[in-house]
Amino acid sequence: MTEASAQPEQPLPARPDDDPPKPRHGVDLYLTEFPPLTWSRTEIRHSLDELYGWGERLATDAIEWYLSEKRTKARWSRALRTVAVVLATAGAAVPAVALAAARPVAGNWGFLLLALAGGCVAYDRSFGFSSSWQRYMATATSLRAQLVEYQAAWAREMVAMAAREPDRTDAVRLIDFVRTFAAAVNDTVRTETEAWLVEFHTRLTELEARLQQAEGGPVRRGVPGVAVPGPARPPDDTAEALQVRSRGGNRFVEH
Repeated sequence: MTEASAQPEQPLPARPDDDPPKPRHGVDLYLTEFPPLTWSRTEIRHSLDELYGWGERLATDAIEWYLSEKRTKARWSRALRTVAVVLATAGAAVPAVALAAARPVAGNWGFLLLALAGGCVAYDRSFGFSSSWQRYMATATSLRAQLVEYQAAWAREMVAMAAREPDRTDAVRLIDFVRTFAAAVNDTVRTETEAWLVEFHTRLTELEARLQQAEGGPVRRGVPGVAVPGPARPPDDTAEALQVRSRGGNRFVEH
């Protein structure tokens, strides 16, 4: 036996591709990868477990993203609001102190402090730190409630099957259950995204109106249209649809 053969074999270093994926914060919310599934009689339970785990990861990834982004928005919101309160308080107190010190000219610094306080509030409103903080927290709370209900309902399904192996009928029912949960998660994220789009375009309209007012030009009212991608709608340009529309009038407005 040689010296080289007497030594124990060293494990191969792990490749970067073998490392488990780590959650990425500060980037877009990516879609959770769908697992490969097989539906032979002996693999149904394993495939259902994989499917359940996919639905659970779909929700937890969204919750982690919203909570991570919420922290950044909360820090900016608290900082800007705190500075605004301090500046506004100082701006209101400076004129009184200047008058008491018999230096009324120094009281003009109060207007500068008040203007800076208003600038902090406008900066917060323009970039949506406070509104995003509240919206992200509400979305994460909603997703958490849906996840808890999903986990409890799945556990109830497993208890109902007891020790028997699930058949194809059980698989179809549980696939529909996971699909419904995934659709609810995506709808929650979609609702939050639509709210962000409306808020973003509203800020742009307000900024444009202020600039036009400062330049002395005509001010255009209204919010720019927001195009939200969604399922394709069938064309309704038939004569019957036109008759219904003419009788009912414009009752609903799409937005």
